[in-house]
Amino acid sequence: MKKRSQNKTKRLLTTALLGATALLLAGCGKTAFVVASNEAYQQAPGVFTIPPKVDILLAQDDSGSIMEVHQAMARQMPEFLTQLQAKGWDYHFTSIPLTAQRAVSQIIASQHDANWGSAWLPTYPGAVYSMDTYGTIVPQFFAKPADYTGFISYADTSNSLGGLEPGFARITSALTSGVTGTGFLRDDALLVVLVVGNGNDTSGVTKCLQNGYMVDYESLAVAPSGCRIDGVPVSNPGPTRASSLASYKAQLQVLKPVASQTKFYAAVSPVNGTCLGSGAYRGDRYLTMATQTGGESYNICSQSASGVLTSLSQSLSAQKLLLRTRYLFIDRDPDLSTVVVTKYVGGDPARAVTIPQDAANGWTFLGYRENLHAIEYPVPMNLTTGYAIELHGSAKLVGNDTASVTFKHKGWQNTAQ
Repeated sequence: MKKRSQNKTKRLLTTALLGATALLLAGCGKTAFVVASNEAYQQAPGVFTIPPKVDILLAQDDSGSIMEVHQAMARQMPEFLTQLQAKGWDYHFTSIPLTAQRAVSQIIASQHDANWGSAWLPTYPGAVYSMDTYGTIVPQFFAKPADYTGFISYADTSNSLGGLEPGFARITSALTSGVTGTGFLRDDALLVVLVVGNGNDTSGVTKCLQNGYMVDYESLAVAPSGCRIDGVPVSNPGPTRASSLASYKAQLQVLKPVASQTKFYAAVSPVNGTCLGSGAYRGDRYLTMATQTGGESYNICSQSASGVLTSLSQSLSAQKLLLRTRYLFIDRDPDLSTVVVTKYVGGDPARAVTIPQDAANGWTFLGYRENLHAIEYPVPMNLTTGYAIELHGSAKLVGNDTASVTFKHKGWQNTAQ
C-alpha cells in the first residue's frame, strides 16, 4: 500500500510539473509540445522475461546419514535461488524432511513477490504493485533467502521409523494439505521436486521383517509375520511396488493443470552399499520417478551439493529455452498508429526485426486483459494482467528472442501554439 501511495504522489508531481512547464512556455511565444514515446522492453523466457514461474520443493533425508550434504545445501541454496532469479525465473521455494511429518512454515519467494515491498521487481514494464496479485505468498509464510530456517539440522534427524522412508507420502502430503493457504503452489508455474538422500522410498510398499531387517514383501517367497505398510501392521500384502509408485506419480501430476508441469529430480545413491561413509540403499523409486516425469537424476555419493544445484540450474535453463511467448504487455492504452514492436532474434540487438501489425505473422492489440497466459508452450504459464499485444505465427518469441514495444499514449497529441 505504501508503494501505491508513493507512485500516486509521483504521478501528481509529474502532472503538476508538466502543467507548470506548459504555462511557462506559453508565456514565451509560440511553442511546440511533443508527446514522447513510451518504451516497454520485454524478453522471451530464454533469458530475462515476463519471468516464467517455478515452485520448488526440496525433500531431504532426515536420517542423519548425509548431514554434510544437507549443511552444504543450506549454505548454497540461497545463492542458487538468487542466481535463479537473475536468470529470469519467478520462483517459490520451501523444504521438508523425508520421514518426519512437518508443517510448511516458511516459503522463500523471488523479488517478483509483493512481500518484498520497496525491493519488489515488476514482471513487465508498468506492472502494478499489489499484495492481491495471484500467486503472492501469504505474508506470515514469506521469507527472504537469508532468513530461511527450514533446512534439515541435526536436531531434525531421527531413525524412529526403523528404516522405513515414506518419502513420496510426505511429499504428496506437503504439496496438498501442507501448503494449503500459503500461496506456494501456482497453477501457472512449473513444479520441481528435488529429493536429496541416500535411501529409497517405501511409501505404500509392503515391508516384512526377516532376519532383523525390513524387506519388500514382493521379494519373499513366503511372507513372514511383522509386515507393515508405512509403519502400520498389515495382514495382507497390499499394493505392489509398481502400483504404489504409479499412484504417487498421479498424485503429483494432478497438482498442476498439465501433467508435464511437474518434474521430479533425484539426488540419491545409485547402489546398495556405502555412500559418504554411511550405509545406503539404491534410490530406485526416486530414480524411476525422475525418469517418468522428465526430470533428472544425480549421484549424491559422488556429486557435491553445489554440483547438484548447478546441474538443476542447467536443466531449468534448457527447459526455459523451449518456452514460447505469445503475449507482450504494456502498462496503458496506446495510440495504435504509433505502436512499434521490434523482435531481437536470439536477444541480439544487431538482429532486430520490426514486426508488422498483422494477424498471421505479426501483432494485434487486444486491449486490457486479465489473467492471460503470457507463455503458451510447452504448457500454459504465467497468468498476466495488463494491456495485451498478441503475437502471431513467426512473430512469437522463442527461447532467447527478445522484444521491445514503443508507443504513444492514446489521447495524447502533439500541440503547437
